[in-house]
Amino acid sequence: MNGEDSGETKMRAQLELIGGMRPGDADRPPSFVHVADVHLGLGDEDSERFHDYGDALAAAVEHAVRTRVTCFLIAGDLFDRRDISAATLRLARRALEPLRKAGIPAYAIEGNHDRARPGASSSWVRYLADEKVLYTLAPEWVDGKLVLAPHDRWSNRGAIARVGGIALCGLGFLGNRAEVALAEVAAQLPAEPTVLLLHAAVAEAVALPLGSVKGEALLALRPRVVYAALGHGHYRYAWPDESGAEARAPLAWNPGSLEYVRVDDTRRPERGFYHVTLGQAPVVTFVATRKRPIVRAQVDVSALDSGEAVAVEAARAAAALVKPGGAQPIVQVVLVGRARFGRYRIGLEAVDAAVRAATQALEVRIELRLDDGAAGLAGGDDGLDLAALRREVLAELVRGAQLVPEAAEARLLGLIEGWREAGSLRGEVDGDADEVIASLHGVLHPDATDFGGTP
Repeated sequence: MNGEDSGETKMRAQLELIGGMRPGDADRPPSFVHVADVHLGLGDEDSERFHDYGDALAAAVEHAVRTRVTCFLIAGDLFDRRDISAATLRLARRALEPLRKAGIPAYAIEGNHDRARPGASSSWVRYLADEKVLYTLAPEWVDGKLVLAPHDRWSNRGAIARVGGIALCGLGFLGNRAEVALAEVAAQLPAEPTVLLLHAAVAEAVALPLGSVKGEALLALRPRVVYAALGHGHYRYAWPDESGAEARAPLAWNPGSLEYVRVDDTRRPERGFYHVTLGQAPVVTFVATRKRPIVRAQVDVSALDSGEAVAVEAARAAAALVKPGGAQPIVQVVLVGRARFGRYRIGLEAVDAAVRAATQALEVRIELRLDDGAAGLAGGDDGLDLAALRREVLAELVRGAQLVPEAAEARLLGLIEGWREAGSLRGEVDGDADEVIASLHGVLHPDATDFGGTP
């Protein structure tokens, strides 16, 4: 046997050891940790916020290692975007490495944020699989239909895996074709009770325009599926969530995102991960994660007489909501009412500075929900910086319409400003319409794909 063959044989043996029974585990029922919507890569790389998402994943991994679970499941959207930075990749590897050292295999499916960008042959989740950081589960497409092949650890391909007494089936993100796909694969599921990984929302629990599935389509799989590990919706729920004599036990579970992805996520704050032990029926324990505190201060400007007064009141209102001694918060300031002195004299930079000084905020987000009308648009604006006015109005429109995630707002505003300066938005540049449309589409729909066809 030559050296190359010997090395390959050794690597195969090491792979087989991953996820095998460990000493002392023979009498322990199989168990796993279920996380979803990690969204690594959010935030500026030199900010604490960027590392919040890695810390949340690391906390779930630490729990998995400490409790010696059989495997670690990631139900999609490990990353926030298709193209990630080297720093984001390091964040993922550093957080997941303790699993490999502990002999606990991580199995992941791709969410809509994880999939390969158009023209690319592989995603970054697949890269981690090729590097043996984790395993990926995905169906194959044959003549437009889903086929569930057994997972091969060596090639890291296939949809159905068995580890430590647990049967796993990973379907990934199927978009609006999810219900049809579930019907196609029903007969292909393992005969034994199976854990299904699907990056989709239950329509009865959370309505999403893409990637929702009716609960009845999942319930049709109950004879074979004992636990459906979901992602995609960012808050925690179990479905069906019923009570009474005729109530059905939950089949589908979504732990929510590990960290808040948007400021508005705090309206439904309970999210974290599940620790699941399999027996006669799954025993599901929710474990909340520590999250960056986010406070939302609303200020009515109607009774205030100047931009300076708005800044003072915003700082006071925000400071009253921040708990002393905690981590630096993210503060959202919502300005409502009608500014008698002219809405464009509020001075958002002054509001930002005042709030930061009063709260030691890590980030300040200002949202304008001011009433339109003559009072808000009145004169007295001589000497106004028109460029700054244009930027404020444009930013207000973008935020109000919620066209893109908060992390992409600056990029969209920059694109629009660039097009305006180049004349693209006035039709003064020949032949660039396709480029403008493609760029705008890429920002508005960063995860656009053929939702009904092959990946």
